[in-house]
Amino acid sequence: MAIPSHKLQYLYETYKRGSMRSASEHLGVAVSSISRQISQVEAELGIPLIEHGRRSVKLTEAGKLAIDYYRNTAVHQSQFVEQLRDLKDSRTGRIDLAVGEGFVTQALSETLALFNARFPTLTLSVQVGGTNSIAERVADDEAHIGLVFDGKPHDRLTARITLPQPLYCVVSTRHKLAMRSSVAMSEMAEHSLCLLNDRFRIRQLLSEAEAEAGLLLTPAMVTDSIGLMKASVATGKFATLLPTLPISAEVSDGILVAIPVENQTLTRTTVSLVTRSGRQLPKSVLALLTMIEGALKRWTALDAGAMAQEGGD
Repeated sequence: MAIPSHKLQYLYETYKRGSMRSASEHLGVAVSSISRQISQVEAELGIPLIEHGRRSVKLTEAGKLAIDYYRNTAVHQSQFVEQLRDLKDSRTGRIDLAVGEGFVTQALSETLALFNARFPTLTLSVQVGGTNSIAERVADDEAHIGLVFDGKPHDRLTARITLPQPLYCVVSTRHKLAMRSSVAMSEMAEHSLCLLNDRFRIRQLLSEAEAEAGLLLTPAMVTDSIGLMKASVATGKFATLLPTLPISAEVSDGILVAIPVENQTLTRTTVSLVTRSGRQLPKSVLALLTMIEGALKRWTALDAGAMAQEGGD
């Protein structure tokens, strides 16, 4: 039995977006058309794919199988096309990379530039988002590779590499805390703080650390921009919490300093390079994956060395 992929696309978008109305807005077709196509697939298969009569969309067991079938079919089609391109010695195509804002650094840009020099006819599409959204993009095959900060375990993702990336108290070299070898969270509470909002995994971890320490940090400024946060901290008026990757250039230039925080939740954080479990990646994607993996090892090693040297000074 062959089910046309466009019919399953309607089911997939309805499941992904939570309602037929949202799916219709995304696809640009009428709600009635989506409902009709799903009903036709159910009739052809002889089994319900969604639980009818509910306000929200919930898949039946058969619906879950249909979604998996649709995803796998799309991936296999993409792999087939990529393999044909390889056979024709053509390197045209597109690679989708999803990263957290903290990875948008000169070091990442240099790595992508090196990849472009090796594969000049490939298009790199780089999406920036939060840890949870990146994980979902990779799991749903909307991105080949994800670079996430302290991602939670995900049954559809495989970590190519996971490395330590602790959170530090970050201040200007002119700040009162700048000369400290370590700082307690209670001491951070005595200073004006500029923190990321709840969309970021960093802020979620901070909430866990606050519960562990039995206190609540009240920020003077909240933002969804790491760039603005770094610039604000550089004025000397604020302190914040960040891993070392997004501030490595500022630390090297003597603008910012990273101080270890006396809290286990904040010192156990990691960075991971992830792909969708079981997905066979094209050669070009594997090449980029290898380059980012090597760069990530160098970045974290350099940062760890810099922090150790700073702690010994």
